[in-house]
Amino acid sequence: MGKARSPRYPAIGLEEAIQRIEAVYKKDYQNKIPKRVVAEHMGYASLNGKSLGVISAAAKYGLLEGRADEMRVSDEALEMIAHAPGSPERVAAIKAAASKPELFAELDQKFLGGKASDSAIRSYLITQKFLPRAADIILRSYRGTKEVVAAEAAENRELACVEDGLNQGGETDSSGEFGSRGEHLKMEGSCALSSGERV
Repeated sequence: MGKARSPRYPAIGLEEAIQRIEAVYKKDYQNKIPKRVVAEHMGYASLNGKSLGVISAAAKYGLLEGRADEMRVSDEALEMIAHAPGSPERVAAIKAAASKPELFAELDQKFLGGKASDSAIRSYLITQKFLPRAADIILRSYRGTKEVVAAEAAENRELACVEDGLNQGGETDSSGEFGSRGEHLKMEGSCALSSGERV
């Protein structure tokens, strides 16, 4: 029987990783601090299996950098923290973070960005020597990460619709009317599609 594959994957999804790293930033900004202090800022009493797994996940997403006594919130994480949801900078940073874990990149390539059933992805993971329990954790983290990327992209489209509406609302045609009916209908249809894709 082949050896079980090493658990080199994020134990949590990107959304939780961002929340944990925001907690670290609120306490120590981008200061270099010991791993023990990182765990405390994340809400853990000590370094243990759970806290080490979350810290490792944050590092795999590129949100934490450094080792042992010199860990810090990364510049990539700061892009997410500093910019509002849906902003181009935050969207780009989240997309980049989602593709950083090597296993997630492997799944993206194998399944066209995750366009496959949970059963198909789980079966593939098991054939790659991941234990069933590990496969379930990976699948949950992978799907959760995809949801964050999709939600952020939808937020970005909605903001773009609002901005387009404001821009069109400030322009008048030769008759003094604010934009054409066709333009407004086109904009409303695009925004409706954006909202529908989020569900």
